Amino acid sequence: MDQDEWLWRMKNAIATAAYFNIHRMIQDYAEKSWNLVKQDPWKFIPK
Repeated sequence: MDQDEWLWRMKNAIATAAYFNIHRMIQDYAEKSWNLVKQDPWKFIPK
C-alpha cells in the first residue's frame, strides 16, 4: 500500500466515523429533548 492509498483510506475512515457520530448525536438530541416531559396542554380559563 502506497502513501496515496493510505491517505485515501484514512480520510474515508474519518469521514465515515464523523457521519455516524453526528447521526447518533442528532438522534440522542431528538429523543432526549423532545421526550423530556409529557404533560397536558395549557388551557386558558377566562375569568
